[in-house]
Parts: sequence; structure tokens; C-alpha cells
Amino acid sequence: MRSALKLGHARGVAMLAAVEAGVPVVEYTPAEIKRAVVGYGRAEKSQVQQMVKLLLGMTDVPSPHDAADALAVAICHMHAQAPARVAEAIAVARAPKSATSWRHYRP
Repeated sequence: MRSALKLGHARGVAMLAAVEAGVPVVEYTPAEIKRAVVGYGRAEKSQVQQMVKLLLGMTDVPSPHDAADALAVAICHMHAQAPARVAEAIAVARAPKSATSWRHYRP
């Protein structure tokens, strides 16, 4: 019970920070994520991990499990975007970065 309460507080703070920074907040259900990655909303965790590996051209399954989950959410989000926005996001991701660390990031 205490860990759920702490997680709720952390989630609330993260969402508040995002909203105050003008960052859009989007939420997906586990079934939506599984459907976007595997094609089946009731897929097993191992199936999601294998598809993340295949879709991203990785040599190994992402580890730990949380990393695979985070990548699956990112894949789901990209699927939910319009094709032009996906191309723009890829171009931004490939652009040279001036900051070398998150500590140097300035919005």
C-alpha cells in the first residue's frame, strides 16, 4: 500500500512538471501498447520483448524488463502519430546534439 502511494505521488509530480513545461502528456493502456507492438492486446511479456527486439533491430532482447516496456511505449506512441510527425521525430533524433548530457539540456 505504501509503495503504491509513493508511486502515485511520483506520477503526480512527473505529470505536473510535464504540464507546467508545456509537454503534452499521453497515456496508453497495456492492451494498446501490446496491440501496437505485437498486434495482439493480450500478448505475453516475452512476446512484447521479442517484437521490440525485432522492430528496433537489436541483437538481444532489451534488459531489464522495464527497458523493454519503455521501448514498447515509445513504439506505441510512434504508431499513434501521423506519418509526417514520425518523419519529423526521426529527423530530430538523428540531428547532431549540442548537449552531451542531460545536465546540459536547456529547453
